[in-house]
Amino acid sequence: MTQLAKAVLLTALAAQGQTPANYEETQAGAYSLPDPLVLANGQRVRDAATWSQKRRPEILRLFEQNMHGRSPGRPKNMTFDVFDKGTPALDGKALRRQVTVYFSADKAGPKMDLLLYLPSGARKPVPLLLCLSFSANSNTIEDPGIRVGEVWNRDRKKVSAAEGRRFGTLKI
Repeated sequence: MTQLAKAVLLTALAAQGQTPANYEETQAGAYSLPDPLVLANGQRVRDAATWSQKRRPEILRLFEQNMHGRSPGRPKNMTFDVFDKGTPALDGKALRRQVTVYFSADKAGPKMDLLLYLPSGARKPVPLLLCLSFSANSNTIEDPGIRVGEVWNRDRKKVSAAEGRRFGTLKI
């Protein structure tokens, strides 16, 4: 397909409110990732202070600009429902915690579910990797203790994640 044909197709789909998904890495186009240990001005990071004070903030700005955007701040009526406070999981190696975050006073309004696995023997704070996803936690990790979440189906309706598509499941 020629570049012109692709452009016409994309324009037609966009006019209909549809954007085609690309599932092939080979069709992503050329890109290069920045060296995490080189500052935007070209200087190398050689110590922890330069990393903490300069390079780390640069990388966070790149995520804001190119992936997630900037957080607008905490909503006025945000509440948290901690419904799993630390159930043993992963053969006793971890404690599973689950939290629903409500972004408004209306419990039927926007929300998100957090799933955390913390080392069971941890006695002080531990590093945490935050993974943002548009799928339900119950569709990403095979753990029967995870509350079944909600997903959007192809008809743009919210349904139980048990009825929705799975994009890949981590077996732990």
